[in-house]
Amino acid sequence: MDNEIQNWIPNLLLLMLAMAWPERTDWFFGVDMVIYYDPDQPAVVPDGF
Repeated sequence: MDNEIQNWIPNLLLLMLAMAWPERTDWFFGVDMVIYYDPDQPAVVPDGF
């Protein structure tokens, strides 16, 4: 289960950037990009995003 704060932080950063630079629309924040295959192994994060 994800912690709610880890979803709020990128959204807050995105809001701050949108307020500071309203003419820019190419911001991207990847959130929850972890793939869980085996609970006993570390999570795998895609490298190409």
